[in-house]
Amino acid sequence: MKETSHSYVAETLARQLTEEQPLLLQKIADACQCDSATAKACLVECLRFLWLIHHSGQKLSPSLIVDWAWHEFILFTRQYAAFCRQHFGRFIHHSPGGTEQENRHNYAKTIQLYIINFGQPPAEFWGSYAQNEWNDAQCGACSN
Repeated sequence: MKETSHSYVAETLARQLTEEQPLLLQKIADACQCDSATAKACLVECLRFLWLIHHSGQKLSPSLIVDWAWHEFILFTRQYAAFCRQHFGRFIHHSPGGTEQENRHNYAKTIQLYIINFGQPPAEFWGSYAQNEWNDAQCGACSN
């Protein structure tokens, strides 16, 4: 799926989820200590992350703020389970753990896949490492 089409899908799905369950947006805002617009954008990033897990088949790690949004989404168990079944054909489990080195490696894979599939990761959700990876990917060699 191309980045623009999936980005649009993630935004549409986030809107639908929060229309069905308005409390989800408030819970994400509270957990992430942000306003509702930022919470909705964080939910979009969470949905992109879930898409990456599903389509890559790899163990990945989210950023901390995306993880917080994911935690809040999971707490709406029926909605989360139904969403996973409908969009991924399976329940996507949250399996925290691993060594610090494994988590860093999985986060690096996440950022690489994010860049390939969605383009530039928003710094407010993915941090400076993601921005550095994006900047490094813009060397110009790929456009020759």
